[in-house]
Amino acid sequence: MVDLEEALALTAIDAGWTAVVPEGWSQGRTTFGGLVAGYLVRAAQAADERSIRSADIYFLEPVAPGPISLRLDGRRAGRNMTHLAVVLEQNGKQAAVGRFLLAAPGAGPLDSVPDVPEPERTFEQAVEAPHIEGLTPVFLQNLQVRYGEGDFPMSGSQRAVTGGWVRNRGPASGVAALMCHID
Repeated sequence: MVDLEEALALTAIDAGWTAVVPEGWSQGRTTFGGLVAGYLVRAAQAADERSIRSADIYFLEPVAPGPISLRLDGRRAGRNMTHLAVVLEQNGKQAAVGRFLLAAPGAGPLDSVPDVPEPERTFEQAVEAPHIEGLTPVFLQNLQVRYGEGDFPMSGSQRAVTGGWVRNRGPASGVAALMCHID
């Protein structure tokens, strides 16, 4: 198993960046979309020092384990914002595109954390989702998923409530790691 931080490592080249998609991050016939989005985010961050404020990710083709390349496909930097696009290619084909808006740090309306009710179960009390060969996506072995709110999926419950925690089994940080959790 390759941890997320190692999986998202980029190598700079003249035309952009390269990386190697490791085994163990598949979801059906493609690589987990959160990991693919993480590569695009890392490349955008390498291209501009401003903070990512908006990201649109488009998945065009399945991404298999193995080498990938990333390159900028348009960049406009103004005084306050940068707009840029990053293309992820594999075997000469565009497989994913990320379009980003980056801006200098500053206070915004979403910068405060809202008050939320305590979950039904603490992290320690929450039940970890098991890996079931042939049923559970392979990439979930790299993450720790725990049910902390509501009843278990497919339990016949009448409550439409679910929640919990997802965290990496190994080290990971930054916007790229967060993007993996959002997918």
